[in-house]
Amino acid sequence: MGMDVDLFKGIVGSFATGVTVVTASHGDNRQGMTVSSFASISLDPLLVMVSLRPSKETPQLITTSGRFAVNMLAAEQQAISNRFAYGDPEDLFDDVPLLHDDPPVIAGTIGYFVCRLVDTHEGGDHVLYMGEPIEGEMFEGSPLMYWRGSYR
Repeated sequence: MGMDVDLFKGIVGSFATGVTVVTASHGDNRQGMTVSSFASISLDPLLVMVSLRPSKETPQLITTSGRFAVNMLAAEQQAISNRFAYGDPEDLFDDVPLLHDDPPVIAGTIGYFVCRLVDTHEGGDHVLYMGEPIEGEMFEGSPLMYWRGSYR
């Protein structure tokens, strides 16, 4: 007998995380999604990981293009987080300032990585996307945090 799903979600939600928007593009198609399951994996070689539901459009673009960006949101970017979590996929990038287009890099963040897709691993109802950072930048500011179902 396994752990109760609601208890599991409550315990996981007790762990404060930063908030990212993972973006990808291929041709004229750009997509992104809000993701809190981001981690650095290795320093040699440099590797990061995001955990995504494969049924969404963003993971499909990552697989097709072989690249993705991890945008680490600043404290004042809660509206951007909500847009990429709940917004219409056709309008996600409307009025969102970008530093780069391919893959989309959001302006005003505390940092970003552009990654080359290295590997994927199935993990239940999610897929782990491992990427090698090939570009990135760090900016001043405080991170947008998520804890127990609320932004901090």
